[in-house]
Amino acid sequence: YAVNGAVDDAVNDVVGDVSDFGAWPQLFTEIPVTAVASSVTYEINASAPVQNIFEISFQGQRPQMQPRSLTYIRQQQRTCAQGVPRGFAYVQTSGINPKIGIDRMPGTQHDGKIFTCAVYLKPPVYTTADATTIPPFSSRLLVQGLYAKAILDENGGAPTPQYQTAQIDFTRMLREE
Repeated sequence: YAVNGAVDDAVNDVVGDVSDFGAWPQLFTEIPVTAVASSVTYEINASAPVQNIFEISFQGQRPQMQPRSLTYIRQQQRTCAQGVPRGFAYVQTSGINPKIGIDRMPGTQHDGKIFTCAVYLKPPVYTTADATTIPPFSSRLLVQGLYAKAILDENGGAPTPQYQTAQIDFTRMLREE
């Protein structure tokens, strides 16, 4: 089991490294969130943990909502202004789901309208207990990343010339994907 656990950890480390490298289309999704009159906090219920929010738009509005600081959103919320939301900020999380605060409360005329939350999800975690999990990246890329990681681990973390060559190949493959 210890060997399988080490392999699982190595695969998940490489998948995490690949995921952190950029915005991957295979992890992109849009999640609708329904506006409720007089509510200023909304939970984005995703099927997996959210890595980051790309953009949020409000139904009927052409421009996206602007990311704001939490301080700004809290100041705006204290005014109790109602209208079309124009900005948002991360407020907290609820389990794996992020919660956002918005700068204007939707009024009754906006009740039931939709926030479209475009997000990038975190890739699933691989375990030997769940063989149905498939990393969302190309196998060639993952094998090269595992190869570089194995060389580094084999040499006690010392970046040998062999590791540096493998890592350069891995980085090149990341840029080409």
